Amino acid sequence: MQQEEKWKSRYEKWKSIKAVLQDKDFERINGSTYINRHGWFKIASFFNLSFEIKEAERKETSFGGRNKIIWRYRVRVSSPDNLYSEAEGVASSDEFTVEKSENFLSHLAQMRAFTRAISFFTGSGEFSSEEIDSGMTIDEPRRIQQTEIDQEVVEKWEENEIKLQKEMINYSEAVSEEESEVEAIKDVKLPPTKRSEIFNQVRELMTSLGLKTPEERKKYASEVLGKDVGRGMTLSDTDLIALLNRLKNDVAKKKVA
Repeated sequence: MQQEEKWKSRYEKWKSIKAVLQDKDFERINGSTYINRHGWFKIASFFNLSFEIKEAERKETSFGGRNKIIWRYRVRVSSPDNLYSEAEGVASSDEFTVEKSENFLSHLAQMRAFTRAISFFTGSGEFSSEEIDSGMTIDEPRRIQQTEIDQEVVEKWEENEIKLQKEMINYSEAVSEEESEVEAIKDVKLPPTKRSEIFNQVRELMTSLGLKTPEERKKYASEVLGKDVGRGMTLSDTDLIALLNRLKNDVAKKKVA
């Protein structure tokens, strides 16, 4: 099947699956209807999509004396016939009047990226309820449309939906916990044997990234740590651990790419 025919078939499938989405798969926000995360997961199951985290980034800034945490994800969804779509999702702590946890922000950014990627894949161009401000007003239920798709098939999609959702939540929590571990270790003094072990890991990971010369390695470390890392400079325990975690992340991305 040619690529053009594949995309046309994909859009026809989109119209079929939208007809079997139920009330619980939608939210009415400010008078408009949006597909929520349950609906998008069901759509992903219908297309037999797999997802892949291409990039995960956490930034912390301050503005007006207030700290702001930003999470950004880039996600790819792919079908068995080699069609794929990518999208980014961002969530910031200043979006909410009530303080939200790191896990919540990380998962929200990931969900936004995931639902956007599915929307791009289907060619629908529709927004998800995750994109809309949390101050929502729920209107009347949506009437379920009639469909010729067998109920057993729909139930199978719902099973896959739950599985996909659990996988994404687990990944999001793992990334957030890794960030928390880096923060928690700031005041810990590493014993010399542990520092030596970490240095060896750093060297091995840099080699895996193709950083072989001292100049390449100093440049990489300076960019990661946000300061000039000169020859003979002794890194603090915090810097050393931050460098190790970034290297692990970059090496993992290289293997996926």
